[in-house]
Amino acid sequence: MTIVPGTYRIKNAKSWTTFDQSRKNHNVIHGWQERTDQQNQHWYVQRVGDAFHIKNVETGQYASVDGGHNSSKLHGSGNPTTWYLPQEGDGSVFITLAGSNYVVDLDMGSKENGTTQPQQPQQPQQPQQPPCPVSPGTYVLKNVKTGTVIDLSRGASDEGADVFGYDHNGGNNQKWLLQPSGHGQQMTLKNVQTNTYASFPGQSFAQGVLVKGSNQPQEYTISSADRGFYISPAQQPGYVLDLVHGSKDNGTKICVWQNNQQDNQKWYFERA
Repeated sequence: MTIVPGTYRIKNAKSWTTFDQSRKNHNVIHGWQERTDQQNQHWYVQRVGDAFHIKNVETGQYASVDGGHNSSKLHGSGNPTTWYLPQEGDGSVFITLAGSNYVVDLDMGSKENGTTQPQQPQQPQQPQQPPCPVSPGTYVLKNVKTGTVIDLSRGASDEGADVFGYDHNGGNNQKWLLQPSGHGQQMTLKNVQTNTYASFPGQSFAQGVLVKGSNQPQEYTISSADRGFYISPAQQPGYVLDLVHGSKDNGTKICVWQNNQQDNQKWYFERA
């Protein structure tokens, strides 16, 4: 199970103290006795694919860490950190840094106000990734906002060939084979006409990087949205394939962008 997005107070299961972003120093997030009237103890839990961001209601800052290592301190930041929130049978949740087995840990489980919350390795190991919600097969990938589909330009097999949004015409260059990569629940997208992949060849991974055709497979995580699905690069679960500006124009680029749950970031998988 996993929790649903919403606004929460986050309490430690041992001490029953609350996630509190300090009003004296917004860089500090610590444990504190609950004060129900204080918005600095309230947090938006926002879904990003299969993972979450945790954002303070009062400050608008995110609960973040600088990498996965022992005793890395939780702090407030304008830059979100991506978390998995696997829920136990009793309703409790491990706040787990995406891509690691590190969890948020209340130092010594102390009830004292101001107790810091560093990361520690989780025991037992992080739960397995949820199964892919779309079965392997051949699909046309249709944008939820525009109805245009992911198209490999002219069916070109060249390394770095353009991939963009285009009106559906039934061509094999608009059909994609979704298949397991062999690594957990991650999938690849192979073009039916060329047997090349939707990937990012020769590009350093960053927000705004464009999707291109490549002989090198790229792994993705597929996750459910309210309509359609998000397609997230495996190395960046908080980011998704995004039809730029949600434009209906043929030739509109497709890039990787932070998941903000907009319809131009959602895709229908329609059997081809």
